[in-house]
Amino acid sequence: DFPQLLEYFANKSVVQCQGRKCIGLVDTSTVIQAQRLKDKRKSLGYKVHIWTKDKRLKENEPDLEDNPFLG
Repeated sequence: DFPQLLEYFANKSVVQCQGRKCIGLVDTSTVIQAQRLKDKRKSLGYKVHIWTKDKRLKENEPDLEDNPFLG
């Protein structure tokens, strides 16, 4: 849902800047899709992870890993 994506991006992602590195629109969409999967399969107890080496994106996955591989 595009309006939801823009609202999330405006309210959360732009704030998440460190120096010149911010979470962009594609990363925001990835986080939203991961959360949708988590919510949809909640009753099955699945964990949802985002496979990436990007630390900023990895910090926003629905189920944080104890020891994530970041390259």
